[in-house]
Amino acid sequence: MTKARVKITDEERQARMQPFMAYWMDRLGLGGWDISWELVDTLPGEATLAIVTQQGSYTTAHVKFTRKGVDGIPTPYEIETVIIHELLHVLANPLSVFERDELGGAGRTAERLHAAVERVVDNISMILYNLRYNRIPEPVYSPSQKE
Repeated sequence: MTKARVKITDEERQARMQPFMAYWMDRLGLGGWDISWELVDTLPGEATLAIVTQQGSYTTAHVKFTRKGVDGIPTPYEIETVIIHELLHVLANPLSVFERDELGGAGRTAERLHAAVERVVDNISMILYNLRYNRIPEPVYSPSQKE
């Protein structure tokens, strides 16, 4: 017998996410920022769960989360780490601007910079999450990992 999928409303999704957004915006010093967020059906890239856009050097940002991505995240832990990850991208925006403006957003150097930023944001996300809950983290980076 197949389980019927329960329909989740945007209000339920937002109620699930809002406490984490508020907590981490405050903890990351983004309380004075104007950060809006929304749920969308799709984003570029097959595995993309969320994306951040910013207005230059202004303290405004917009985060889009996919409904399918949010619905597919089974635990609050995973939702919280995705939110931390995206908010850290707000802080790392100067690197993304450099990648786009100085490197043209393409080529080997831009790809390596993008991959490095993702790795650092992932690692810091997990460190912050583990610190919040007083957990001993898994090793996040080894010098032997390839870039």
